[in-house]
Amino acid sequence: MRINMNKTKVMIYVEARIRIGWNKFRRLVPLLTNKDVSLIMRERLYSSCVRSSMLHGSEIWPVSKENVVALHRAEMRMLR
Repeated sequence: MRINMNKTKVMIYVEARIRIGWNKFRRLVPLLTNKDVSLIMRERLYSSCVRSSMLHGSEIWPVSKENVVALHRAEMRMLR
């Protein structure tokens, strides 16, 4: 099944997913910055909650370099 999406519509979806990722990240900051939680568990928590919420539905987006860069930039800002 092919879904026809133009470039601006895809960018709107990408921006919405980035906002959702930031919201998840902000909710999890106390756990992600807690030194009592192991680094491996914090990585798993980030990957399973934040990254998966940002990438949800991305399998139907036509991939463009600017979309990948926007997602990567958001992720790098969260990991700082």
